[in-house]
Amino acid sequence: MAKEKASKEQIKDDAARVNAANKSKYAATYESLEAQEKVSFMLPAGAGLPPELVVNINGVQFIIEAGKIARLPIQVVEMLNERMQSEGILQRKSEEQSANLQNM
Repeated sequence: MAKEKASKEQIKDDAARVNAANKSKYAATYESLEAQEKVSFMLPAGAGLPPELVVNINGVQFIIEAGKIARLPIQVVEMLNERMQSEGILQRKSEEQSANLQNM
């Protein structure tokens, strides 16, 4: 059985459906995050630590700069805490603080 080649029209229609679905997912995610409780969060700053972290949830992007307090949806803060633990960011900050105390 021979495969039927998709016409340009079919490809455009498929792309439009995918684009509409992505926009719908983005809008639903944005609304959900906006409705959530906001909490203060500060990414630690220091040598060997990233200057910023990016969180992307279904196209809704948050860029968190180190050393600055940000008000973020609680789901984003939970994701950041998990990411910081898995990447060892919290451990490196703790080691940096211990080294600073020993040098006093």
